[in-house]
Amino acid sequence: MRLIIFVRMAFALVFVVAITFVSFILPSEMHDFISGKVTAQAYIYYTPPENCSVDLMQGINIVSFYCETLETPVNESLVGLNKTKLNYYAIFMYDSTNLNDSWSSYKPDLPTWATQSLNSISRKKGYTIIMNEQGMYYKEGYAYHNTQIQLYTGWNFIGYPTDEIRNVTDVLAQIEGKYTRVETYRTIAVNGEWLLYMPGAEGNLTVMIPMEGYWILMNESASLVVY
Repeated sequence: MRLIIFVRMAFALVFVVAITFVSFILPSEMHDFISGKVTAQAYIYYTPPENCSVDLMQGINIVSFYCETLETPVNESLVGLNKTKLNYYAIFMYDSTNLNDSWSSYKPDLPTWATQSLNSISRKKGYTIIMNEQGMYYKEGYAYHNTQIQLYTGWNFIGYPTDEIRNVTDVLAQIEGKYTRVETYRTIAVNGEWLLYMPGAEGNLTVMIPMEGYWILMNESASLVVY
């Protein structure tokens, strides 16, 4: 009887292992941590380190940070080579779900007792950073795959969490018919230039580039997965 029970238990254990997938993502700051959470569908992979960098021009820059594995404090994120702090006036983030004030900001020259409305950086968000002088953001991190971004009716200011340049129509194919326009401000052009894509119309925004932020106008809520 004990043997039969043991065999049944072993079979059940094998069956559970066969249908259960556990996802482990190991960014640099979490090498010794495993959550143990079980998901219906997952991938087991270790992402190699990425050197994320972008040149920031004096004035307005619309950016995103795909190497941010977790939400990281602003003062730790906005650094250059050798972790030198960037010389910037302020950084801004837009969140339409914040009904009190959709815009939040962080200014590095405010005293420590002042309350800042923007405290951390996420790879899913787009940001406007105003530079006092030209500089370069640099960070060693990890490139995430299959990052899901929730989009809401109206304007959304999102990041582009991948290290690959792709056609804008390919990236947004999942939400086709649910958005009306996409915009960004590209500072590599002379004096900067606003780029626009509208489905079914001509525009000068054709590709989405790593480290850029994008404004998307949605006519209904949807989820976008960036691969």
